[in-house]
Amino acid sequence: MRIVVTGASGNLGTALLRALSGRGHDLHAVARRPPDPAAVVSSNVTWSSLDLSETACEPDLDGLVASADAVVNLAWAFQPMRRPAYLQRASVGIVERVARAALRTGRTHLVHVSSVAAYSPRRSERRVDEGWPREGIPGATYS
Repeated sequence: MRIVVTGASGNLGTALLRALSGRGHDLHAVARRPPDPAAVVSSNVTWSSLDLSETACEPDLDGLVASADAVVNLAWAFQPMRRPAYLQRASVGIVERVARAALRTGRTHLVHVSSVAAYSPRRSERRVDEGWPREGIPGATYS
């Protein structure tokens, strides 16, 4: 299976690549700044440098997504508290670009990972599920 992983150079992305690399998948990793070749997770991972916060990436992103059996979007902009407007614009834009690329290219397997801060705070230790309110955490940049 050919899997494209965006945001692949982060903690979750590198862990996912490690987990998938030994299972025979053809992995294509996308990051703004791919890691040093000496730090590459596996020989079956191909890296592309794309800034998904910019609309100029869309033709290249479409090309990568069109060749994939599945896409995992882990990409997000990281500018905590310094540039909240950029963080909002870029992070929402990244999700839109990846989802639209999947739609344009007919991909039906898209996994998107969001921030746990999207959920409203709990008031007890009771477990919650995906039905829990998603009103965010007031004042949290990542909500």
